[in-house]
Amino acid sequence: MPVATDTPARLRWIALAWTASTLFALAAFRNAAPGTPPVGCVVDWFAFLWAETVIALSLIAVVITRVRTALHQDDALST
Repeated sequence: MPVATDTPARLRWIALAWTASTLFALAAFRNAAPGTPPVGCVVDWFAFLWAETVIALSLIAVVITRVRTALHQDDALST
C-alpha cells in the first residue's frame, strides 16, 4: 500500500497543499474565536502576523523547491 511520503515529489505536493490551506485557514480561525480583538491590535503584531509571515515564507520555499526540482528532472530527462 503506498504511503503519502513514498516519494519526495509526492511529499512536496502534500506540503504545498498543507501550507497553502494553513495560510488561509489561520485568518478564519483567528476571526472565529470568541472575544477576538480587532485586526491590528498588539496581539496581532506579536503572534498572528508573525505566524502568517512564517507560513507564507514556507509556502514560497516549497513552491521554489518544487519548481527547481521539476526543472532539474526535465533537464536530466532531455540529456
